[in-house]
Amino acid sequence: AVQFALERWDEAIGMFERSFELEKSYYACANLGTLYYMNGRFEDAVRMYEWAWEYDDSDYITLGNLGSANYWLPDKREHAVGLLRRAAALAERQREETPNDPVLLALLGEYYSVDRGDTAVACAEKALALAPDNAEVALRAAHVYEQLGQRAKALVLVGRALELGYSAKEIDHDPQFRELRDDPRYRLLADSAAPDGGDG
Repeated sequence: AVQFALERWDEAIGMFERSFELEKSYYACANLGTLYYMNGRFEDAVRMYEWAWEYDDSDYITLGNLGSANYWLPDKREHAVGLLRRAAALAERQREETPNDPVLLALLGEYYSVDRGDTAVACAEKALALAPDNAEVALRAAHVYEQLGQRAKALVLVGRALELGYSAKEIDHDPQFRELRDDPRYRLLADSAAPDGGDG
């Protein structure tokens, strides 16, 4: 977990894989799924998230992650949309208890962005209004706008997330920003957010 937090991802993968060999736990599965996802190993990520889902089939975050990993497998796109719809339904139950949770709203925006654009934007905008200084909310809202083809808005929010301390390395490994990273405007944002101002 420390290696993960320090963004030493290769070392973290090795540690989590060893942990998984010793005992197939939710923690190891969920974290390996995330690391595989960020490294473009989507089939491996799917397998890990499926196992994590077996431990808790009410966890909308795991189900949403499973949907996201499937989304990048060409023959699994329709299945992915179904999983994300289910994740949204579970998250909506939580929303009944905590209607103004900005991270939950931002997650809902992501889930809805694959097939309910207006609802996705409404969730993302409410999340941003509730937590304008939350880097995770800004980043997840950027996912929504990138998915909906609104690149300029996505870039503004990615820039905001970077300003608020979101990891540039994570953005550089985020599959949802594959095309955004090719936009010259993104490199300007990333360079300006670098500790040395992008001079080295």
